[in-house]
Amino acid sequence: MTGQHVINIVVARRALCGVSLAVLALGHVMPAFAQGTATTPPEQAAAAEQVADQDIIVTARRREESLQNVPVAVTAIGGATLAKYAVSDVQQISQLVPSMVVGRQASGSSASIFLRGVGSTSLSSGFDQSVSLNMDDLPMSRGKELLTGQYDLARVEVLKGPQALFFGKNSTAGVVILTSANPTDKFEAMIRGGYEFQAQEMYGEGYISGPIAQYLNARLAFRASTSEGPYYNTAQTNSLGGAERIVASDRRGESRSLSGRLTVQYDNPDVLKATLKASISRVDDDSASALYERLCAGGRTTPRPTNGTIGAIPEPYTDCAIDGRSGFAAMPAQYAANFPYARDGRPYTDYDAYTVALTLEKTLGPVTLTSITGQYGFRQQDLQTAAGSTAGVYFTQYNKFRQFSEELRAATDFDGPFNLTAGAFYGKSKYTFNTAAMTSALIPAVPSFYRVNGIDGESISVFAELKWNILENLELAGGARWSDEKKTSFAQNLDVGSATFPARRFDDYFHDTNLSPQATLTWKATDDITLYAAYKQGFKAGGYNTSITILASSVGTDGRFKSETAEGGELGLRTQLFDRQLRFNVTAYHYRYSDLQVQVFDAQTIASRVANAGSLTTDGVELEANFRPRGSGFETHASIAYNEAKFHNYIGSCFTGQTIAEGCNLTAGASGAFNNQNFDSRTAPKAPKWAGRVGASYETPLSGGIGIGFNGDMSFSSSYNFTDTLRPDGVQKAFARFDAGVRLFHENDGWEFSVIGRNLTNRYVVTTANDMPAQGAGGTGTATGIRSDMNGIVDRPRSVFVQFTKKF
Repeated sequence: MTGQHVINIVVARRALCGVSLAVLALGHVMPAFAQGTATTPPEQAAAAEQVADQDIIVTARRREESLQNVPVAVTAIGGATLAKYAVSDVQQISQLVPSMVVGRQASGSSASIFLRGVGSTSLSSGFDQSVSLNMDDLPMSRGKELLTGQYDLARVEVLKGPQALFFGKNSTAGVVILTSANPTDKFEAMIRGGYEFQAQEMYGEGYISGPIAQYLNARLAFRASTSEGPYYNTAQTNSLGGAERIVASDRRGESRSLSGRLTVQYDNPDVLKATLKASISRVDDDSASALYERLCAGGRTTPRPTNGTIGAIPEPYTDCAIDGRSGFAAMPAQYAANFPYARDGRPYTDYDAYTVALTLEKTLGPVTLTSITGQYGFRQQDLQTAAGSTAGVYFTQYNKFRQFSEELRAATDFDGPFNLTAGAFYGKSKYTFNTAAMTSALIPAVPSFYRVNGIDGESISVFAELKWNILENLELAGGARWSDEKKTSFAQNLDVGSATFPARRFDDYFHDTNLSPQATLTWKATDDITLYAAYKQGFKAGGYNTSITILASSVGTDGRFKSETAEGGELGLRTQLFDRQLRFNVTAYHYRYSDLQVQVFDAQTIASRVANAGSLTTDGVELEANFRPRGSGFETHASIAYNEAKFHNYIGSCFTGQTIAEGCNLTAGASGAFNNQNFDSRTAPKAPKWAGRVGASYETPLSGGIGIGFNGDMSFSSSYNFTDTLRPDGVQKAFARFDAGVRLFHENDGWEFSVIGRNLTNRYVVTTANDMPAQGAGGTGTATGIRSDMNGIVDRPRSVFVQFTKKF
């Protein structure tokens, strides 16, 4: 442990102690402002209760609780807010949550989800995500879920930090809970349509909900969209490098999607409550590589040429600016003819997914029994281009995933001081991940390598939490989850006649067990002031990297990685002040992540390497406030997060072309060049020190039952590094984005017309990037290294929507 590490821990603990003293003081001085005191007039108390009724109900502890009472670090977003900002996927949700960075990628898991600077690289298909998703009680951790459109949601809950007890599989960095709306016992229907100008996007969604028979209700929801793409394609059809490359469109980011969800609910209090949710989704687009922007290295103003076997091939159609303009072209038709999954050579992603979840609930006196049976799967094929619009690297992927899960849970509600929640979880999955790549411009008929891979996984766990009401307003909850994880994996190069990528196969078996405890002490100082302190652990199983590039020098252990664990705690204050018109919440935390699973891509050797970082610590404070003066139609809100995420005891890979002088000076290879650098005390990727969102809204009646509403928000972030290897030129500068909207509505007639603007300042924000392959960059770990360019994924630019909604 370094001296600096000790200092960081001391500072963090002092900060936590300071927060605890502050909130204890607030517990004494704020009751006069809190709602529900003996001196509050009845009419004011009733009005305050009406404000409190607007609280979002969350299920962070697997039971419905007010957001203001739950002792968990959670950001909750209601369905109305999602509609107000035209949010339709997880990446857009992340822009409403400070310290959450989400980006799509072309290879591996195709996803990059980070919370508080903790997440999983997008490069590996073998990793589970450190930040997992949970859709209608189905645990999802592969990352492909970013492609699935989100619609007709009742709420979104973003739980931060380790989550061991309540969501099927253990999670080290957080869980994003997506809960779709349930059927209603009266007829309701809604139709919504919209158009976005920059991407030329049209979309429609809606639902029909109501009773079918006594105790039986149903809801059918759907969404469809089509987009020409928000980015410009500057390429021209060309034959640079030998074969013709067709440019199909002057836009990038084209997509088509169609989704539907059926929910049927039987709710007879004398028998049981049964809820069946089934959904299907389909997405077709022009591939994640269509989103690439070129990040040029070494101060270059033109992209570095791709190094084919006939020499350096320039890329004249792409600039070195992050401006939404980049070159993008198809694979030559004669290459695609014998290339697996390449189709006609036009880059594409073809993604289909489905979910089925059956939840049964039976109440027997003070005990509620719950069964959640789930089936989830997806199939994805794609063709990606990694070098823009001229000769370069192409790769295809085939993903197929199936998961069955079963969770049994029992929860008591006794009048006494003790209550228990306990249960068991079983999950079984099968994952196929095949990929082929072409790394030379002169191989028209076969790929440079073609690898088939698979993972069979089995997870068994049991969990329990005991709650003890020590006093009427003091609760101690403690529990643990014991997990048993097994994975059988293989990675196999097929014979394509390559000496660099020979026909070889590696098999691996992984087995690990873990016990993750947690404890929470909650004190209700008054009806409107809650304080809590929590200790938590988390666990994510290790395994084998099925995205490994099998070279002639590879050995079977190259792809193995250990389990990732987390340990730490947090202090929280939840308040409602001034007759519950003001809500002010604060959370302070410290967590240590051991054996953090990391992977880097070596663009020179076209190799992916996995490792476990020694440790990563996160220390921070998060503030949330909401002020809604009663009867004014005005509301203002703010969320601000301060976070320090730093590596410790981590020796990891250099970036491509990193020189000795730049820190690539550890672990010399056979040639004498160094391979590794020291990450100790450096800030982790995708971990802005400051992030936040502040805004306000106002609604007022006009005439004839018509009202008007306005809203505006600013999101901001300090700078962060978006590369796994912390390249010094891989930094997203500090930025601010502005969103605004105006809407006309008629409550009684149920219609609303709105204009919605997102990212009105048109900031191009890079969420993730990888070194570009096959550029001739070399000299890594020497005195003369040459950096490769990077491919970066960029958030959507300015978007302006017009949207009409009609409810029946």
